[in-house]
Amino acid sequence: NNDNNNNKKDDSVRIFQAFGASGLRPIRYLKELRGVKSIVVNEPDSDSIALIKKNLPLNGISEDRIEFSSDYCVTAMNSYREKGQFFDIVDIDPYGTAVPYLESAIQVVNDGGLLCITCTDMSVLCGKNTGASTIKYGSNTLKAKYMHEMGIRVVLQAIHQVATRLNRSIKPLGCFFVDFYIRCFVEVNTLTHGTIVPTNNVRDSN
Repeated sequence: NNDNNNNKKDDSVRIFQAFGASGLRPIRYLKELRGVKSIVVNEPDSDSIALIKKNLPLNGISEDRIEFSSDYCVTAMNSYREKGQFFDIVDIDPYGTAVPYLESAIQVVNDGGLLCITCTDMSVLCGKNTGASTIKYGSNTLKAKYMHEMGIRVVLQAIHQVATRLNRSIKPLGCFFVDFYIRCFVEVNTLTHGTIVPTNNVRDSN
């Protein structure tokens, strides 16, 4: 139970960015969000880290506001959790499905924290490959007029199933699809003893 956010002060928001790439999103977080104290940017590729460090001063950002990690992102998230370090925002934006990263991400986000999930395998989520959707998401998909909304619900259900197994709940705050990807923003909390799992949060999200 990581309730570190109960006594949050201004400028104390901590963010974990699982895939750093060129640093665009961490830079936007630091420039556009108020209250951000620091960001952990995980990026295994040393050239990408060098590029991020080059881009920071170009955007007026001090390097001391970013902590770099070069581990596999699951390893990195598990390491922070084991050290008792949790995050208010965890952003997972991989190539393909985000499912392999959900368990670690859900465990390292604070109660009331924000989990940002991107899945770029739109063809799988929209019914082009039902076999792959069953394997990756545990759901059958259909190629239909409502396939994009269905894809969003499939992703939410996948997050929900992992969260429930970890005694946590999710509350969808916003979801959208653009071109080749789906993006979901959910609030994560720890379930109290005897709480009924709120599956309607997944069914009725729009």
